[in-house]
Amino acid sequence: MTEKLQKQTILDDLVNQFADPLSFFRELIQNAIDAGSGEVNVHFGFDPHSKPDATLPPGEGASRALQREADGGRQQAGSLKGTMTIHVDDFGEGMNREIIETKLTRLFSSAKDDDYTKIGKFGIGFVSVFAIEPEAVCVDTGRTGESWRVLFSADKTYELYKLDHPIEGTQIRLFKEVGREEFDDFVARARDVIMHWCKHVPIPIYFEDEELAAPFDIDSPCKLEHREEGTRLVMGFVDSFEAPFGYYNRGLTLKEGDESPWPHIAFKLDSRYLEHTLTRDQILEDKNFHKAWKLLEEIATERLPEKLVDLIEAEAKHPAGRDLHEELCGHLLRWLEVDGALRRDWSKRPLIPTVHGEAVSLRECERRANKGQLFAEPEATALTARLADDYLVIRAADDSPIQRLIDRTVGHRPPVASRQFAFAAQAAGAPAAGIGELGEQLALLVREMGGALDWVGLLEFDDGVAGNDRMALALEDRHEPVPIDDVPACGEASLCEAHHLVLNLSDERVDKLVRLSKKEPEWAAYTLLKLLLLDDELRPELDSLLAARAVERRKRRLD
Repeated sequence: MTEKLQKQTILDDLVNQFADPLSFFRELIQNAIDAGSGEVNVHFGFDPHSKPDATLPPGEGASRALQREADGGRQQAGSLKGTMTIHVDDFGEGMNREIIETKLTRLFSSAKDDDYTKIGKFGIGFVSVFAIEPEAVCVDTGRTGESWRVLFSADKTYELYKLDHPIEGTQIRLFKEVGREEFDDFVARARDVIMHWCKHVPIPIYFEDEELAAPFDIDSPCKLEHREEGTRLVMGFVDSFEAPFGYYNRGLTLKEGDESPWPHIAFKLDSRYLEHTLTRDQILEDKNFHKAWKLLEEIATERLPEKLVDLIEAEAKHPAGRDLHEELCGHLLRWLEVDGALRRDWSKRPLIPTVHGEAVSLRECERRANKGQLFAEPEATALTARLADDYLVIRAADDSPIQRLIDRTVGHRPPVASRQFAFAAQAAGAPAAGIGELGEQLALLVREMGGALDWVGLLEFDDGVAGNDRMALALEDRHEPVPIDDVPACGEASLCEAHHLVLNLSDERVDKLVRLSKKEPEWAAYTLLKLLLLDDELRPELDSLLAARAVERRKRRLD
């Protein structure tokens, strides 16, 4: 292979070194940052025109492209084809003739090999502009009082012109023949490419006057930030098992993905010490990378989990932070499912909120659970207030992260208090509407049985609440919680022994009889009592007695 052919082959390989031809935007922006520019402006133009003459001598095609731009595209307005002009302008140090001839146009020369603050390879980065096969490339640049224009033709030959007007920084224009639809698609893809590679750079990138940037942050209720010379890091817990991650150098994307090495832990690491391979498709795993990896591992396995437990403890003491506390407990659960170890000191810390504002440890929950004294309830209620002296009631909804966290520690989930205890202190009694006359008639009928009801009331039982499946609860004292398993079904004996009778208004039969009692309180009371006694093998003689008493009282009322 001749030296000329070998050089051309190497040049072609460098032009097509990236999988996406539009990656040249990243290279130009990177070079602008290296040059100390305070911002980069990217914008586009489209001018309808006839197809360029491919027979023009080297350099003349570039000149014609510039002339079309200067003419404002006064060619055929309805043409299907046109000249797309891509502008990439920076305001950095710029170039003088020496730099142009030794750096820009010589692909293998760079003064940056030993400078960790600049990862770009000048010539290699710039030559990537030819990957989109432009008709011409124009570079206007100025430095130390010199201003120059470099015109590249499609065959990559170039001409150098001295300009008589000052240029600040470097202004690059690419010219390419495209259709209007292709132009619109190119602009949209260019935005995506720049956003992907440059969203965290330290200077503003303006794309058609829109600033392209994304916060160097992670959406997480528990995250940790770390900064040291040349390096910044943010890491946090996320819901997804396959957590996103990203490596960056001065904000330029080196590698991003959706499978963090630590499940449920997302991170972004930006370090000037990290480098990518020549083709930009992999991170260079050198000593600096391994040093960064140790930092990531320490934070992911030690510092971040400790911060999570700190936050859980802090939020456990604040009732207003309930949603956040449960979310944090969810993250701890997921972390434990992967790591598998609840650290000894964590079990001693007050991580679990009670319904009345205190916080207790997992160890205390385990101790009370072993005694049958651990229950859960979503909110503080009159029931939980009465249970407080003898039981530990934690603040947790059914199947909540707190419940599952205790299950992992204790071996089972705390039962919900309202499902375990019969309690009717909040029931509506006489003279509440609809219960006064009905309650009186019921009490009179129970006296005929030998009982002595002091109070009859109504309570609308919520789904799942203890007693919800019963028509009524016969209680010694409605103000005292009683385990529902200790409350006998309503029958002749239990009704005679009870002092308080709580009717379940959620039961459709009770509801209908309450409404009937407004007109026929005696018949409503008799029917209700008979329904309560049916499961107790109601004696015929008792049934006859109750029916007769109901008829007598109804007759007296009507007379």
